[in-house]
Amino acid sequence: MPNPDRRRRARAPFALVGALLFFAATGELRAFGFGLFQHGGRGAAQAGALVARADDPSAVRYDPAALVDVDGLVLQAGLDFAVTDVEFSSALSGTADSEHEIQFTPAVYLGWRRPDARWALGLSVDSPFWTLNEWPAGFAAGRASRKSEVTLHEIRAAAAWALAPGWSVGAALRHVTGTRQETVLAEFPHPSAAGTVPLTADAESTIDGSGFALALRRAGERWGWALRFESEIELEGDGDLHYRPDGFLPGDVPGFDAVYSTRGVTQQFLLPQSVAAGVWLAIGERTRVELDVEHARWSALERTAVRLAGGGEFAPLGYERRWDDTTSLRLGAKHRFDSGWRLAAGAALEPSPVPDATRDFAFPQGDATVYSLGGGYDLPRIAFDFGWSLHDHDAAAAPGTEIGIPSRSPRFTARGQVFAVSARWRFAAGR
Repeated sequence: MPNPDRRRRARAPFALVGALLFFAATGELRAFGFGLFQHGGRGAAQAGALVARADDPSAVRYDPAALVDVDGLVLQAGLDFAVTDVEFSSALSGTADSEHEIQFTPAVYLGWRRPDARWALGLSVDSPFWTLNEWPAGFAAGRASRKSEVTLHEIRAAAAWALAPGWSVGAALRHVTGTRQETVLAEFPHPSAAGTVPLTADAESTIDGSGFALALRRAGERWGWALRFESEIELEGDGDLHYRPDGFLPGDVPGFDAVYSTRGVTQQFLLPQSVAAGVWLAIGERTRVELDVEHARWSALERTAVRLAGGGEFAPLGYERRWDDTTSLRLGAKHRFDSGWRLAAGAALEPSPVPDATRDFAFPQGDATVYSLGGGYDLPRIAFDFGWSLHDHDAAAAPGTEIGIPSRSPRFTARGQVFAVSARWRFAAGR
């Protein structure tokens, strides 16, 4: 006779995943930050500390060399999403919150290794960068940026080779594509050169670029380590610049359509070169702890601009970035129970690459301290993972953001929660 307790335990992970998906569908959610370092429920639960222990298809992202541990054909799919609050406050002009919009960052990973083969292959689609800050129209008037959005998807094709017992290398080809949108609300010259008119200028481009990743891993029974290098990816692409009148019709201003017609533009962005290292240690038979360090060369991003198709730069949307390199620390732990459940937790220090001197409404967040919690449940051919993390950002100065108004210690504050759910299906066993 079937065991009712066993059926209830088997249904438990489905209920948890369903609850998280319901929250995602009904809440005000959006992604935030400078780079998505947590991918999938397992990664979110351990604050992204998986460079040395990603022995499932997500190794395509965390450590391609670990694909040699995939057993047969395994598919992993999930959603990452965030609930955030970004606020600007000033003694002179009051406070305003960045608007929340529902956005999801899907992640799909596929790993395959033939029985007893020394090599393995992997394929993935996820999002290395997904950020949006949109400020109220009236509040943003005269400021550097009313809306800034960068949404990127990355496709990786990876391969791994086992050099010797416990030693493996891996590599991945990367292609990144997405959109970059910048919007400013400001006073522009009147077509007749008699004064100014208030306009919203909106530039949106499809950008893409390619790069690679390399990895080396040493996996022992009680401890192990891994190294991962990712190349810089310069993203660039074409789009359009649209003008929208603010408070009047184009026909009210003679010559408006001729001067402020749609124009072609080119925009760019950059994903930095990075180096990550991870070390894990077994504590007892069921607990694993890992410490990761990742250095990202954000200083290569010196400036972003909107370039007009006929030559020159659209000045209101040209920004000096001069970002700083960052070094992140991530600590994660997992404990496995006999019942099939897994419990995980983590913490991380994630510095912001944006210095106070060039901080603006597009990238306002300060350094973040991250705390995470989650777990999972294993069935014979399917496993579930879920994770939650709290991102507590330091208050960040915002000099020079109130154009024409003396600064009175304006500040950005931000806090967010990231939720992630994922499932893994093993379609064919390797042995």
